[in-house]
Amino acid sequence: MYQGTNTGDLPVATVADSKGNYSIYVAVDKGQNIFTVTTLDSFGQSITGHIAPVTYLATPPVTPASATSPTQAKAPTTTTK
Repeated sequence: MYQGTNTGDLPVATVADSKGNYSIYVAVDKGQNIFTVTTLDSFGQSITGHIAPVTYLATPPVTPASATSPTQAKAPTTTTK
C-alpha cells in the first residue's frame, strides 16, 4: 500500500506477482514528495517504511547552451607544397 504524506491522498494498493515484482502509478505534487509504503504478507504481518523524497520540478532546470548543443571538432588542416 502506498500513501503520499504531503497531500493526504487516500492510500493506493497493488499486488505483487509470484516473483515479488509490482508497479504502481501515483500522482506527485510540485516540490518534494515523501512516500510511505506498507507491505503485508500472507500471514498478515506488515512493515512500513519511507522512500527517499522525490522532487517534482514544474519547470525544468536551466542548462547552459553548451550542454545542450554538441560542438563539432574540426579536423586539422594540412598544407602541402
